Amino acid sequence: MSIPDSTENECIHEMNTRVLIVDNHDLVRRGLAALINAEDDMASCGEVACNASAVDAVMQLRPDVVIIDVSLSRGTGLELIQRIRKCATGSRIVALAMTDRPELVERIFDAGAAAFVRKTDLAARVLEAIRRSQAGLRQGNGRRIGAEGMSGHVAGRGDRVLDPLEREIVEMIGRGIPSRAIAVQLGMSGTMVEGYRKRIRSKLNFPTATQLVQFCVRWVEQNRPIVPGGTSL
Repeated sequence: MSIPDSTENECIHEMNTRVLIVDNHDLVRRGLAALINAEDDMASCGEVACNASAVDAVMQLRPDVVIIDVSLSRGTGLELIQRIRKCATGSRIVALAMTDRPELVERIFDAGAAAFVRKTDLAARVLEAIRRSQAGLRQGNGRRIGAEGMSGHVAGRGDRVLDPLEREIVEMIGRGIPSRAIAVQLGMSGTMVEGYRKRIRSKLNFPTATQLVQFCVRWVEQNRPIVPGGTSL
């Protein structure tokens, strides 16, 4: 376990986001620490390799953000996320994993993570995840997810579990285009459109059609481009 002493901690600017890194691999920990310390608004406050050390480090250091590899060999990362959420409610958690299987991502957010990033993503994704989670925005793969009245992990899953056509239909629904008009624009029958709506509801686990429509509206709001002056198109 590598935890800076009190003198080193005092050198970390009070406005910086303090990040604790939990990963089995020494090279990964060092690489993440170097990446984080190169930024002006964040700093690594410690590096640990197992669950027991991680909990002790969190209680001692009280980091703003904890980066956790969910595939930890000595105790699962998911269990660690849950333990940290119970003992250090002020620390945000960024989960790392090699895969973005929808069922795994859902379990990660259910456990209490504020963000999820694949280990194969660009380094910038990790930095964005740290900044967004610290700002209180739940996200997956470096993209914002979540909206009022909706589980954050469900919105994020939309980007991963829906194919391009399904995402196009989601956007049309969110813009208030009726099923008949969607069918005309996409060159399919009304029955096919209804079939797609049911499939999307099933993939995102929405029990009612109303919840699907609410999701689609928020999808459009979140992905609406911003023009100069701060207004949305």
